[in-house]
Amino acid sequence: MGRSSTADTSATASPAVTAMPSNASEFPPLDEAKESELKGQLEAEPDNVGLLRDLGKLYFDSGLYQDAVVQFDKALQLAPDDVEVLLSLGVAEYSLNNYAAAEQHWLRATEVAPDLPEPWYNLGFLYMAQTPPDYEGVERAWGKVVEVAPESELAQTAAAHLERFRASSSSATPGG
Repeated sequence: MGRSSTADTSATASPAVTAMPSNASEFPPLDEAKESELKGQLEAEPDNVGLLRDLGKLYFDSGLYQDAVVQFDKALQLAPDDVEVLLSLGVAEYSLNNYAAAEQHWLRATEVAPDLPEPWYNLGFLYMAQTPPDYEGVERAWGKVVEVAPESELAQTAAAHLERFRASSSSATPGG
């Protein structure tokens, strides 16, 4: 464990923290031994952002989104510019259909690390999930993924999503 509690704003902070639906209907059971270990370490180091992130991820991976939000929120209080925490908290909130909170965290991540594609990618899903979809928001967010990381796999995926989105939105809008 032994992670630093300093904010991590590097572009490699969390390459896989995205809101892309996983279509997972089953979650692995909570690793109670790991949970106990992390809680014990947190008793000794309650301000350790890395431990809080790890516990949040453990809960998230088991589908315990509200428990994950609690841990990520504690980490965010200690490290408000930690991109990995902002992304993870946003994904947990998104998973709970708390779209306004997810948007707030991801927008903050874009301020802290404007060249990181993950928050923009996530925002595209969020804007598409709204009723009705925020077409301009989707275009802006996924277009930004392609702009900031044009050679990345995430950009290729975002471009494909944009293409499908444009096709479906043009047939769904009057006169399109």
